Amino acid sequence: NMTVVPAGSFSGTRRHYTNRFRKKTTDIAVFSSVFVGEPKFAEFINGLAKAFPKRRIILQMKALFSDVPRTKEFIERSRKDAPNVEISTSPAMDILESVGYTFSDPSTVILEALQFGACSFAFDMPELQRENINRQYPSLIVRTASEAIDRIKDIEFGSWKYPLDEFEDMVDLSGTVFFDRIRCDMMLNAKQLGIPLLSKQ
Repeated sequence: NMTVVPAGSFSGTRRHYTNRFRKKTTDIAVFSSVFVGEPKFAEFINGLAKAFPKRRIILQMKALFSDVPRTKEFIERSRKDAPNVEISTSPAMDILESVGYTFSDPSTVILEALQFGACSFAFDMPELQRENINRQYPSLIVRTASEAIDRIKDIEFGSWKYPLDEFEDMVDLSGTVFFDRIRCDMMLNAKQLGIPLLSKQ
């Protein structure tokens, strides 16, 4: 009698849930893991950085991938003539507290980012990854730096609104802390009231 539900991130603390509505900067975070070393992904990051030279482009590198071949070359290509690209090994949740936009190769952080209030996008390389569940949500996908740049500009110029409501079936947007969802399933009271992210749009 099990039911699969969109419960959201289990790595976010109660503090992270509370800070979902904190004012975001226009800085951009790029989360990299499985596409580390891919020249096309590095060019994507570099293109973003050059299009927004006054913004921080935080490239989060997982320590796990620090010894992956071509990582050094990947970083150099991402930062070429773009000093605003900053390499970070900080936890994703801490980065998500401040940035307004996020891009990631295939990872759960795509959903975590939108759950915690960022305009989140999935960088897609169909020539490398045959199947990708994110393709069921075209508004979530970007494949080039120019597409990503246009998305950001359209949001900021007011010509396009980030379609958060389209992703309700992917991740829990109710504001219920993951731990409280488990508490309620166990017939315990939640420790804090969830505020839906959509209600603040």
